[in-house]
Amino acid sequence: MGLITSIDQLPAVHLDMLSQIDGADRDLMSRFAPKLSINRDLDRSLVSFQGNREEIGHRWCKFREGFSASLIRYVIAKAGINKGRILDPFAGGGTTLVVAAELGLDAVGIELLPSSAEIIRVRSEVLNADKSWLAKQIRRIVIERKWTQPGTRQPFSHLRITENAFPEENERQLERFLFEAGSETSALLSSLLRFAAMCVLEEISFTRKDGQYLRWDHRSGRGFGTKCFDKGKIQSFDEAIREKLDQIADDIEGREAQPSLFSPELKAPNPGKIELRLGSCLDIVPKMEPNSIDGLVTSPPYCNRYDYTRTYALELAMLGTGEDRIRELRQTMLLYAPEQK
Repeated sequence: MGLITSIDQLPAVHLDMLSQIDGADRDLMSRFAPKLSINRDLDRSLVSFQGNREEIGHRWCKFREGFSASLIRYVIAKAGINKGRILDPFAGGGTTLVVAAELGLDAVGIELLPSSAEIIRVRSEVLNADKSWLAKQIRRIVIERKWTQPGTRQPFSHLRITENAFPEENERQLERFLFEAGSETSALLSSLLRFAAMCVLEEISFTRKDGQYLRWDHRSGRGFGTKCFDKGKIQSFDEAIREKLDQIADDIEGREAQPSLFSPELKAPNPGKIELRLGSCLDIVPKMEPNSIDGLVTSPPYCNRYDYTRTYALELAMLGTGEDRIRELRQTMLLYAPEQK
């Protein structure tokens, strides 16, 4: 078969399909043209995760497919929503839910991916915690650095795709950290420590999230032939976890230059409640009570384009998500069709 270099070389059936798609696109644009307008308030940093990189409480975990807290504040203010209940059926890292709660709105999030649900769960629990006590405990743990000392380890539950993802010493210290985190008597502190470890997995590994897959550094030894990818510096676990724990403690305590999102002056008199529902919105939304939602803010996933079980394989593995469950999640996200009644 020769190489196709021009659209005119496509078979007639394919040209017909492209023509139909083009026609449907024009019809759609024409139908909604009166409702479309250019909003010059929005830029790339506002509508993407970039806006969260330096924002207290929202920068802990890099959820690249998310959007900024500033965008959600803008949308809620622009829509004039000052009471009621917000729904995000594709909750992701939980930005919509946390911002809504800050503004005094109740929020319901639906999320299928366990790693994203864990981000939401821990962040919502921290919002209602004893911040002073929690920050002191984090500082204590950083000083002790038990993960650098010999002791019992909690094995990292690798998936096939994550085997040999870490330099040997990084994996050893990660497993020591996970054991010590599980030994804490406070369930919240234990969860927060494991969450912190989950947030640095990419930085301490041979991998980098790249669109719909993981790119592997040539130092991993996985053998990629002529494709030699170098992700640059791979942080030591000790360096990465201390930086992350210090960041979380700093944010909980607040800074003079940027008051913490946990500070009373930034909270509504009665902060909203966050409710997380784990599963597919196609199953959950039809069962919700009519008229129970006052606003919807979300960013739908890229249908059949991104395999989030691959992109977030390290995080899912750390949470103990097995191969069978990974297949179920992948099937649901990429090929899901509602059950016909």
